Amino acid sequence: MRFHNALHGNPKQGETVYKSGRSTGLTEDRYGLPAVIITRGLDIHGNEVPVATFEHIVYGPSNKPFANPGDSGAFVYTKDAKVVGLLVGGAERVNAF
Repeated sequence: MRFHNALHGNPKQGETVYKSGRSTGLTEDRYGLPAVIITRGLDIHGNEVPVATFEHIVYGPSNKPFANPGDSGAFVYTKDAKVVGLLVGGAERVNAF
C-alpha cells in the first residue's frame, strides 16, 4: 500500500495501522520503514525524467490483504484515530502508502 501526506507524523516501525476501504472494509497491519521509489515520468516538454516518491510500507502476519483495488483514497490511521496517510496503491505481497 502506498500512502502520502502524513498529517500527524509517521507511525513508529511495527506500530499497528488501520484502514477502512470500500473493497476490503476495516483492515490492520504493521507499519514498516518508508522507502524512496524511483519511477519515470514526463516533464512539461514530454521528456522522460526520473520521479522520486516516498512510500510507506505496511506488512503483517495477517493472511488477508491490507488493501485491494477500490480501497484507494482511504485514510490510514493509528489506534488513537490520528490520520497518518492516504492510500494510493499497493502490490501483491506488501502495501505502501
